[in-house]
Amino acid sequence: MSSEIAISVTDVGKTFAVLRGMRRLLGRALGRKTDVNVLRGVTFQVKKGESVGIVGVNGSGKSTLLQIIAGTMSPTTGSVTIKGKIGAILELGAGFHPEFSGRENSLLGLSLMGLDKVAAEGMVDAVKEFSGLGEYFELPIRTYSSGMYVRLAFSVAISGDPDIMIVDEALAVGDGAFQRKCYEKLAQIKARGGTLLFVSHDEEAVRTMTDKAVLLHKGDMLDFGLSDNIAFKHRSMTLMETRAPEIAGKTFGDGSVSRLDIEVTDSTGKSRTRFVSGEKVTVAVSFVPVSKLDRVNVGLRLRSPTGVKVYSGGTLNADMASGKPGEGFWGQVHPAGQRVTVSFDFDCVLGEGKYEVQLQVTKEDTPDYLAQSVLAWRDEAAVIEVVKDAARFGGLVDLRPSISVKRG
Repeated sequence: MSSEIAISVTDVGKTFAVLRGMRRLLGRALGRKTDVNVLRGVTFQVKKGESVGIVGVNGSGKSTLLQIIAGTMSPTTGSVTIKGKIGAILELGAGFHPEFSGRENSLLGLSLMGLDKVAAEGMVDAVKEFSGLGEYFELPIRTYSSGMYVRLAFSVAISGDPDIMIVDEALAVGDGAFQRKCYEKLAQIKARGGTLLFVSHDEEAVRTMTDKAVLLHKGDMLDFGLSDNIAFKHRSMTLMETRAPEIAGKTFGDGSVSRLDIEVTDSTGKSRTRFVSGEKVTVAVSFVPVSKLDRVNVGLRLRSPTGVKVYSGGTLNADMASGKPGEGFWGQVHPAGQRVTVSFDFDCVLGEGKYEVQLQVTKEDTPDYLAQSVLAWRDEAAVIEVVKDAARFGGLVDLRPSISVKRG
């Protein structure tokens, strides 16, 4: 394997034998074994210093693949080659002994990562501090909540100074403050040239944390490429799960609308995509119904230069806020062939950077986003660039606070 490759996955498959039609006779389980293929022919490579996400709907084989790469499960076919020391946080409590304390399990985990006894003992206090478990660190982990398990597991994994960090969706169990702490640590590992393999249902996290991603579906690897592109394909599959989406470039939908367009203008009506914070912006979204439509929502999203969603909203949000959605846009009927244009007017309160604009036209059978079908969705519909205005503020958003001073 090339010295530049940290993880090489070659034609990996995994088959489990499942007992069907089980019954008991004279205390013995009887039934017919059936082989279930949870992974088939998965092949990709991760270079040193790369961050790679693994995405897919439930049952696609993500966690099984991570366990095979981490070495806690063997593949039925194919092979995995690793170059570097692995730190992994997989399913809750994996590798922990329930009767051991947090301290004892930390020593065990660090030794399994290749640290000798002296080095492991020297790391334990760092594990305790990062985990924030306090006095619980000395108690048996059978007394821990799921969130405490995650704190301990992640703290052990990163304290071993791994070359390769593998993170499963178990991280989502932790509280918000600890999750932010973990993501900051993962960013540090990435910044120093470490390799990250990351599974999450959170597309924002995948787009932000990774360079590339693997798309799995029912055990098959459908694609491997740039995270933005894979996140788009995953989103189209997730939102259009009842039928195959019609995809053209960065647009998908069910074919109910055509000619989805966007125009970005300033307060004078001039087409522009470059603004100084504080200026007025209008984003006009238009489409043509192929057949008569009702109960429609037109939505707008903005993502930061790092992929973080900074705004998501639409006509239905305004209709819900009015308390009378039936009298708003949601209650209107749109004839076939007649262009509909919805304009979003707002003050540009964003910080310096380029912001991706996403559009969506959805049918909402109920005015609460709980019965949604996607008519059309477009990523990268436009890019709004905000130039620096240091006199106003720093950061991502201008809060425009009212500042008062009291003395005495």
